[in-house]
Formats: sequence, C-alpha cells, structure tokens
Amino acid sequence: MNYQTSHPSDTQALEAVVEKFGIPNLHLVIDLRILQDLRTMLDSDGDQFVAELLDIYLTDAPLRVQMIKDAAANGERTKLQKAAHALRSPSVSIGAARLGMMCQSLEISADNQLWAELSQMINQIESEYRNVVKFITAYVSWGSKKEGESTR
Repeated sequence: MNYQTSHPSDTQALEAVVEKFGIPNLHLVIDLRILQDLRTMLDSDGDQFVAELLDIYLTDAPLRVQMIKDAAANGERTKLQKAAHALRSPSVSIGAARLGMMCQSLEISADNQLWAELSQMINQIESEYRNVVKFITAYVSWGSKKEGESTR
C-alpha cells in the first residue's frame, strides 16, 4: 500500500469523514498534532514520510497484536511483555497515545496480573487498535479526497 495524502488542515472535515467510519471520540484515538508536526518538520517530504509511516504501521501492527494474543494463549508472560512493548512504540509514534498507554499497562502488568485480567486488557487493546486502523483508513481516504480537490 502506498498512500499519497495531502496536509489535513481542516480538522472538522476530517472528523466528519472519520465519523462515517464509526470511530468514537477521534481526539482520544489519534492526536492529529503528531501527524501534522511530522509533516511540518519534514517540509516537502512530510507527506511521503507520513504515508510511509502509516503504511508500515498497517503492515506491522497486526503482527504485533497477534503476538500479544499468541503469548497470552500460550501463557508466556515475557513474550506478552515484549509484544505489548513492540506495539506501544509505533502506536505512540503515529499519535495513538491511548493505545500506547494500554500497551504499556499490559507490559507492566504481564508479570503479576491474573490471566483473566490480562485477557480483559488485551480485549481493550484489540478494540482500541481497531479504532486506530479505522482512523488511518479514514485519514488516508480524506487525504486522497483533499488531494483530488486540489488538482481540479
């Protein structure tokens, strides 16, 4: 997947698109300032960098989520910690701070929490992860629309 998106300057328009994808509380799912700051810092390369970052996230994150589920299913606490850490870092880098915090909590709790509690945490992480993916899909869709409008 290669995404070419334009700089999202109209947050309300983006929020309207995101609502169509069924994402509650956009501001809690993704901090748009992170993506906008990355675009701004890299000037003309910003759009391409953000597109590549999101592409890598969409490719890599499902593997990390599966690693979390597999570690839990196998009762492997150390692997669970490592998998939670591996999902936390890229999530935070794209502005998904809440997902990052959930992963950090799982990482810390994996040593001593009951498996039932860990399972509940994993379910919450999966749900939040789905919201992040919906956001990325909407963000890319919105960016493509904005780009199409600007070339007309």
